[in-house]
Amino acid sequence: MNAKRFVTLTMILTLSLVPLFSPSYALQVVDGSVDLDTIATTSTLDATHLVVGEVIDVSFVFQMDVDGGTTGPLSIVTLRVDWDMKKEIERAENSSPEQNDDREVQRVSFSQIGGPYPDGDYVKAVGIRLLELGDYVFLRLSPTTFPITNNDVTVNNCTKAFGAVYTVDDEGNEDIDEHIIKKGWRSLDLTVVEMTRIVRATLKRPEDMRAFERDLTVPIKEVRYKALMDKVKSIEEDLVLRELNHQ
Repeated sequence: MNAKRFVTLTMILTLSLVPLFSPSYALQVVDGSVDLDTIATTSTLDATHLVVGEVIDVSFVFQMDVDGGTTGPLSIVTLRVDWDMKKEIERAENSSPEQNDDREVQRVSFSQIGGPYPDGDYVKAVGIRLLELGDYVFLRLSPTTFPITNNDVTVNNCTKAFGAVYTVDDEGNEDIDEHIIKKGWRSLDLTVVEMTRIVRATLKRPEDMRAFERDLTVPIKEVRYKALMDKVKSIEEDLVLRELNHQ
């Protein structure tokens, strides 16, 4: 690694451990003010996109000039969206369960800290997962406060350090709604459709879900899972919500 890259990486490592002053870093790195006891609920409510899919493109890292200052290194990631949770919720509200064959292939692009150099080296930041080509993930994307542009591609969404990026395991199951999101809700493994139900309950009853998450401290995963899904079911029944469409 040459001296320039070493300095850049060192800067990122330093910035990830101290209060941040660069606008783009502040957008993407969660500092100590975040309430980790309600991170699943808060990150869901803040998200512009709640999607499952495969990373199909990652740009080379680049710098940006923002208000006379340089920020970066950043890269732009494009995801092929296989499951859009907000759209699935809308489908359940606006159509019958049988009308489940009209999903359109879509893509979403967003920024992340770090990325590849043309020679194959990578620059990474401590505590932030770097998405790479071929990753199959569940993402909670957050809005940026200013557009990020590179090579005529402009994005208004980004990943954050916490509550943003989760691996999805699709081995042995052809149905997207039954793929497993690994540790997607406070260390619990959940199917895609279960997570979509949790998202819907969170959007419908945010304060109920925030209080529930904060109070759910039992360490046994099976007990926590049952309590979570019972809570979601109670909200669904109370609001008379339709069953989510399956593929």
